[in-house]
Amino acid sequence: MNTIHTICIVDDDEEIRSLLSDYLRRNGFSTCTAGNAAEFLEVQRRVPCSLIVMDIMLPGISGLDVLRRMRGVKDRTPVL
Repeated sequence: MNTIHTICIVDDDEEIRSLLSDYLRRNGFSTCTAGNAAEFLEVQRRVPCSLIVMDIMLPGISGLDVLRRMRGVKDRTPVL
């Protein structure tokens, strides 16, 4: 049985999100995207992700602050 893994792409640049998402889908992955930390936190509640690709320079809450929050609640999802 093949498992399709979901990769969440978090970047404030819409073109980067779109290009990366398209590439990953063509290579067998499911994707979800978010343009900022607040969107990501909402998506994360609904979609179980196997990997997160996150820009650290997000508007508002930085990607590093989001990672600190995740680790504070024992979320060990890999983050690039």
